[in-house]
Amino acid sequence: MLPVVILPKLYAIRNRWRQNTSHASQLVRDLVILLFSVAVALSIYHGTLAALAKIKTDLSFAYLPASLPLGLVLLFLFIMLLLSNSIAALGAFYLGKDLDLILASPLSVPRFFFGKFLEIFGGSSWMAIIFGLPAIIGFASAYHAPWSYAALVFVTLVPYFVLPTALAVIVVTLFTIVIPANRTREILFFIFALVLLGVYFVGKLLFPEMVSLQSTNDLLRVVAILTMPNTTWMPSYWAAACLGEGLEHTGRDVWPYLAMLYTSALSLFSLAYFLIRTLHFRAYSRAKDTGRGLRLSSRRSHGLVVQMTPFFDQQFRAILMKEFKVFARDMTQAVQLLLLLGLCM
Repeated sequence: MLPVVILPKLYAIRNRWRQNTSHASQLVRDLVILLFSVAVALSIYHGTLAALAKIKTDLSFAYLPASLPLGLVLLFLFIMLLLSNSIAALGAFYLGKDLDLILASPLSVPRFFFGKFLEIFGGSSWMAIIFGLPAIIGFASAYHAPWSYAALVFVTLVPYFVLPTALAVIVVTLFTIVIPANRTREILFFIFALVLLGVYFVGKLLFPEMVSLQSTNDLLRVVAILTMPNTTWMPSYWAAACLGEGLEHTGRDVWPYLAMLYTSALSLFSLAYFLIRTLHFRAYSRAKDTGRGLRLSSRRSHGLVVQMTPFFDQQFRAILMKEFKVFARDMTQAVQLLLLLGLCM
C-alpha cells in the first residue's frame, strides 16, 4: 500500500498525463522531450562503449579493472545525489506548503516519514536511474556480461541510492536545528555554486591545456587524479567492487561489500527516522521563522540582464528571463540538470 503522503503526487502525474494526451500541442511537446531523452540515453550508451574501447586499447600493456571506471561514475553520482536529495529533503520536510495540513492531520510519524522519504527518493533519483542505466548497460556490453548481471545491478544499486537520501535527511535535519530553513536554502544555493566552481577547477586540473587525451600518459594522469577520492571506505567503492566482479570474474568475494552497503543504508535510514521523530517539530518551528532571507532586487537584476544581452530584442529577453526565474525557483531542477550534464560528460 502506497503512503498517503505521496498519493497526491501520483494523482497529479496521472491528471497531467491525461490532460496532455487530450491536447495536440502538449502531446507533441511531450513527444519531442521523449525523443530528446532517448537521444541523450543512446549518446551516453555509445559514449560509454567508446570510452571503454579507448581505455582497453591505450592501456593494453597494463591491467585496468572494470571497477575503476565504474567507481568514478558511481562516485560522481553519489555526490550529485547527495546534493539533490538535500535540497529535496529541505523542501519536503520543512518548506513544503502542504506541511501545515499534513502535520495537523492524524497521520502517524512512520507513515509521514516513509511517505516523504519515498517522495525525496523518487524525485531526486529518477534522473540518475534513467540516464545512468545506459552507462551501466554500456559496461555490460563492453565486458559481455550475462543476463544475470541485471539482478546484481538491482541488488547493488538499491541500497546505493538509499544511502544519499537517508544521509541528506540527517544532514538537513541537524542543519535546520541550528539555522532556520529559510536561511538554509540560501546556504545550499551557495554550496551549489561552490560545486560548480569546483567542477571548473577539476576540469582545469585534468585538462590544463583544454586538449583531448592524445597519449597514454595523459590517460594515466587523469585516472590517477580521479581515483584519489574513491577510497575503500566509500560506498562508491563497495558498489563498484560488486558490479566490477560481475563484469570480470576475478574471484573476489562480493558479499562483504554488499553487506556494508545494506548495513550502512539500514543504519542511516534508521537514524534519519529517529531524528525526524525526535527533532522534526523543533526544526519545523524554526523553519516557520518570519525573518526574511536573501531577496534580490527585480529592477536591478533586470537592468543587469539588459546590459549583458544588448543583442536580444525586448520580447525575447522577457521570455528568457521568465523561463530562467521559473527554473531557478526549483533548486532540484537545477541540480538534476547538472547531474545530466555530468553524466553526458
